[in-house]
Amino acid sequence: MSAPDAASGDTVTLSVATSPAVVPDVDAYERLLRDAVRQVASAPAADGSGSG
Repeated sequence: MSAPDAASGDTVTLSVATSPAVVPDVDAYERLLRDAVRQVASAPAADGSGSG
C-alpha cells in the first residue's frame, strides 16, 4: 500500500505480511489500515500548523 503525502509530496509505503491463520480477511485488514493512515495523514499537526 502506497499513498502520496499531499502536504510534502513524500510517499509512504506500508507492507502487510500475514497468513489466513493470523488475519482471516487480509483485504479487510488492508482497508482498515489504509483508512487509519488516511485519517492520521489528514489530522492537524500537534503544533497546530495544519495537516500533518
